[in-house]
Amino acid sequence: MVLDSIQLQEATESVLNATTGNIVRELAALPQHALLVAQVVVVLVVTYLIARKISSIALKTLSTRIPSHIASGISKAVFYAIALIGLTVALGIAGIDLSGLVLAGTIGGIVVGFAAQNLLSNFFAGILNYFERPFNIGDYVEISGDIRGFIIDIRMLSTYIRGLDGEIIRIPNNTIFTSSLINRTKLKTRAVVLNVGISYDDDPNKALEIIKSILDRHPLVLAEPPPILVVSELGDSSVNILVKAWVVPQTYLDVRKDLVAMIKKELERNGITIPFPQRVLHFATPLGLEDGTIRDKP
Repeated sequence: MVLDSIQLQEATESVLNATTGNIVRELAALPQHALLVAQVVVVLVVTYLIARKISSIALKTLSTRIPSHIASGISKAVFYAIALIGLTVALGIAGIDLSGLVLAGTIGGIVVGFAAQNLLSNFFAGILNYFERPFNIGDYVEISGDIRGFIIDIRMLSTYIRGLDGEIIRIPNNTIFTSSLINRTKLKTRAVVLNVGISYDDDPNKALEIIKSILDRHPLVLAEPPPILVVSELGDSSVNILVKAWVVPQTYLDVRKDLVAMIKKELERNGITIPFPQRVLHFATPLGLEDGTIRDKP
């Protein structure tokens, strides 16, 4: 029993000594831990302040040179890039092994890169579109020959167009950059082109005089360049006259509408016929009508 008491006492003293030693070591290491935490916090705070300041400067500088939506996107990219660098430094100070994160980040970056390929292409296409300046808000454009309308908004990834029927069309910037584009607004003048057909029985010179008088009277048709009027084609059912009048681009639709209505009215008022397509059929076998029924003649 005496031996057991001695062993128990020794075991208790050993546990107490070990516990006390651990506590002493932890207390001794507290200044080092506190210094490490302080360094990490300082790095993160300083990185945040630097990223915020530089991104703010970038936004103010770029906003005077490029559209605000592009400047904002670049500013955010600068902020996150600096923040990522600061976070990496802070993790290194904390003693965290970044090799595994680098590998995972590399694999994740490849996956995200493929997924964000279209986003990046649209973003950079938006920047390139700005520097090329193919259009501005309010311009009337034709894209790829089948999209027509007025530019109403230019954003970081896409451009919005109001079509002629009022619908809103969203087009990715990369599509605009790689497609054929005609900006009708940037032209100083635009030609209204009409093909007017008259009957073979009518005098084409008289029709030319009537159309020319209409063009001369219209206040929105420009005198320079002068209008073009020529007999362009002998069609299947009509003699075709090419009419080309120059106008300011903003008035194109109104002038075209006016000219179509005025030319039709004046030609008909002067006895000139605008024919519709006709076909003359010749039968190899003579036909006869009996009681309203078409029958072959014997």
